[in-house]
Amino acid sequence: MVSDLEVNTRDYVDPNLDEASWIQAVTRFPVALHPVAVWGITSANNVFSTLIGPLTPKHHLQGQSRIVELDPVTAEPLLALERRQLPVAVPKTVFGQGLVAKANSKLAPKHQGVFSGAFAPHEIWYVYVLVLKDAKRKELAFKIGYSHDPALRAAAHNIPLALEVTGLKWSVYLEQPTPSEDSARLVEQTLLTRFNKNRLTSNGEIVSGLSSTTIAASIADIMRKQETGT
Repeated sequence: MVSDLEVNTRDYVDPNLDEASWIQAVTRFPVALHPVAVWGITSANNVFSTLIGPLTPKHHLQGQSRIVELDPVTAEPLLALERRQLPVAVPKTVFGQGLVAKANSKLAPKHQGVFSGAFAPHEIWYVYVLVLKDAKRKELAFKIGYSHDPALRAAAHNIPLALEVTGLKWSVYLEQPTPSEDSARLVEQTLLTRFNKNRLTSNGEIVSGLSSTTIAASIADIMRKQETGT
């Protein structure tokens, strides 16, 4: 059983695999859908073609590159097989963990009592990048931080700018979900350290002389290395 969250396989593969196996897994299957539940079939009579009939293009060829929903007639003999539930694969990098945490936060909370339920406040924390542009849309600087609401931070930074006069405005360029506030803080600090030479003296969380793509690529790199310790 899978969700509709498309994930990068490299965030799930064990970094301790030998290089050849790691490359094969990541290059052959670069993306996948995040699993919700997994079962292992324990019944000896588990050959698809025996249970359902000859493999069709729909169940075989299409199933290699997309999710194929089984119709009730096809699903009935499969669901009748003996099976045991297996642990669901979870991301091994902070980058992947953040995406899953964000997706899970959108699910309905478990009922408490009859019809009540609530999420913990600020459940998802983001590493964010605000970009400062002038009236001609030129990128002037970037603000790096972490927050549960990056848009709120952009609004706060815009208050003293007097857009009507200066033509300057901060906007959210990137908001990357993380699995926890501590993770978000660590990514922010690692990123600021990496760009230490570009930080403004007046505000150490603002950098200049960089491109937006360089910052975005650095965030992904840091978050994918954080879990592996490299």
